[in-house]
Amino acid sequence: MEISAFDLDHTLLNSNSSFQFGRYLCRRKIFSSRALMFIYACSFLHLSGIFSLKRLHECAFHYLFRGVLVAKIQTLACEFVNETLDQLLYDPAIEQLNLATKTGHLTVLLSSSPQFLVEPIAKRLGISQWKSTEYGIDDKKCYSHIAKLMLGEDKALYVKELDKTACKSSLNITAYSDSYYDLPFLLSAKRAVGVNPDRKLRAFCMKQKWPII
Repeated sequence: MEISAFDLDHTLLNSNSSFQFGRYLCRRKIFSSRALMFIYACSFLHLSGIFSLKRLHECAFHYLFRGVLVAKIQTLACEFVNETLDQLLYDPAIEQLNLATKTGHLTVLLSSSPQFLVEPIAKRLGISQWKSTEYGIDDKKCYSHIAKLMLGEDKALYVKELDKTACKSSLNITAYSDSYYDLPFLLSAKRAVGVNPDRKLRAFCMKQKWPII
């Protein structure tokens, strides 16, 4: 059985879906420009090694989404995807996705972006399965906390679970990502592909002779 598993941001997309969604919400006057600047600042701290990826997610959630109605964000996310997705696609990775679909692969999307973005994107792209960061919901139907992060180690566990459920079937899993943070995910697959990789992942790809697109 052939499986093609993709990261989302800077892999199937040419940018970060959460940041692009934040910009969209600012244009719609849902969030202030100050909110977006705060997230950019947190992102800079992450890139500088001061904030972990987990801390970045926590800051974004608490500043932007905690206490906000789930239905409101889901509606806005679907509108964002419908209006902007075609402009955000990274063509070399999309070509691999389309080829995988055409040849009968099970396609999987694994992303640290929130579920309200990942689900409509996966459906638009015709992806078979997806797993993403999940937010908890309180009794007022508002986002209350980060229930589950989907980071590199979590993606690797998902791939291993696919192997377990295959029983005696032989799985041939190809993983695609741009980020060194996804190295556990890439190493868990039979074949790994660097997609416009960051500096550290590019060096690792070259050392391991992994293909780069």
